[in-house]
Amino acid sequence: MNSTRTINFCLRNVTPEARACLRQSPHHVIEDFCLQRCGDCEQGPFLVVDGDLIAGGNHLALLHELDRK
Repeated sequence: MNSTRTINFCLRNVTPEARACLRQSPHHVIEDFCLQRCGDCEQGPFLVVDGDLIAGGNHLALLHELDRK
């Protein structure tokens, strides 16, 4: 299932390469300076998808996994 989702991400937590991929994705992407999730941000890459936190090794892998669902 490849439905359109809302993805929020913190500009400080996403690399420029991942940011470009997110902007080109078919999803509704919202860039925020800060998502007020400092603990999650310190732990590593994450995205907030439809209000739910998903975390993993890197943003590109997270986006790829999201597109596979």
